[in-house]
Amino acid sequence: RAKQLGEPVGQACRRDAGRLSSQVERLERFLRSLRYDPPALVTIARSVDAFTSILDAPHLEKTVLDLLGRVWGDGPADAANAASICTRYAPGTSPLEDLRRAVACEAVAAQP
Repeated sequence: RAKQLGEPVGQACRRDAGRLSSQVERLERFLRSLRYDPPALVTIARSVDAFTSILDAPHLEKTVLDLLGRVWGDGPADAANAASICTRYAPGTSPLEDLRRAVACEAVAAQP
């Protein structure tokens, strides 16, 4: 299944794309109802243990950042819109791009 989804072979990805999409859509509808009263701060805790596979963390984090960009920013949280969503990581936490590279390297190393 992982190979069919384009996920790293030999690693356990746990996300269900359909369920995640449905949950993100529901969250986006809720947050859009708050569009004109945005929060001053949004925090995201990254947990990679029994709750989330390390291989899913980059996708989940990017999905949430893109959602926030659509609701309160200027679109997806990419380099072109970096000024609209200010992302800071706690000391010792790998930024999203570093985490993506680490996961990609691990996936390559796990292939026979």
